Amino acid sequence: VRVSDLAENQSPWATSATGFSVTLAGSNTTPNAPVILNYNDGVLMNENNPSLEFNLSDPDQSDPGENLKYQIQIDNNADFSSPEVDYTETDFASSPRNNVTFTPSTLQERQYYWRVKAIDDEGLESAWQTATNGFSIDTVLPVSTIHYPQDNSMLKQVGRVFGQATDNNGVDY
Repeated sequence: VRVSDLAENQSPWATSATGFSVTLAGSNTTPNAPVILNYNDGVLMNENNPSLEFNLSDPDQSDPGENLKYQIQIDNNADFSSPEVDYTETDFASSPRNNVTFTPSTLQERQYYWRVKAIDDEGLESAWQTATNGFSIDTVLPVSTIHYPQDNSMLKQVGRVFGQATDNNGVDY
């Protein structure tokens, strides 16, 4: 075996078919796992299209043409067995990419988990980075019921009004 470069320089012939290796200058390495910046702690939110933020980077910073895109999944199952959202960015952009934002279309009220991975322009993929506890969506306003005084009654003294409110998750106030 003999190796040639673009300038047509050639290595000497290898003397056996085993015991040699080839290392290419500027060879591609796998992108770094993304860094998740928000909605990683099980937060309860009252909006159903949160903006998920993360950073993308690649260790091949010396390669001026190193470009990245991402794939993101959002699921109500922690094992991502049936993602509600499975989106892969169509265009590449130069690495590093900081504060990348993905905003899904309207999500239903429930607990969600999300993960993201980087993909470089040569097809190598990072490991998935998963938000530890994800997030929950609750957009229903609590219902409040006044128990005292009774309807159409008047208080003769100023005092406390007792009531109860229950939100969509069954929490009483």
